[in-house]
Amino acid sequence: HTTGLCVEQLIDEILQHTRQRAPVRALFESTSDLWNSSRDKDSVRDTLFLLRSIFEAFGITALVTDQAHQMGGDAGGSEHDYADLAECVIQLSMAESEGELRRFVGVHKHRGSDHAKELREFHIGPFGFRVERKAVGLSGILTGQTQGNLRQAGEEVLPSLDKVAELLRTLIEAGGTLQSIR
Repeated sequence: HTTGLCVEQLIDEILQHTRQRAPVRALFESTSDLWNSSRDKDSVRDTLFLLRSIFEAFGITALVTDQAHQMGGDAGGSEHDYADLAECVIQLSMAESEGELRRFVGVHKHRGSDHAKELREFHIGPFGFRVERKAVGLSGILTGQTQGNLRQAGEEVLPSLDKVAELLRTLIEAGGTLQSIR
């Protein structure tokens, strides 16, 4: 194998570990390594399906990662896209906008749920992972070819919210209640 990964040994080790420790969660990083070990889509699909079956049989919640092979990621359909085997797919993307590299998160798929479908900008900083506003005003984020202006769209919405907040503050200070304002 080109990566030194032996799939049969991996499955055996996962089964042994699962029987000994009964984990509740598992992280499998990454399907890209499976792909690199065999370069056979059907073999990788079979292995992922077997892993899914093992995790389901033992009641384990599994997080499986896959590395996007282009700057912006893709909404799906890559040569080794196995999203159909997953219950939920969370996609992290990067795109250039306004001369800055920005990162976005979106729920690509969540089986059985009417999940939020918008992309949101996120930051990782000293206080951890922070999800920002909806990526309004931009298109082409998933391909890395963004068009539009994120700040401009936000600036159009935020001033009107500031006006509403100021109006409510003025009415409440004048002795009004929310019921009397209606």
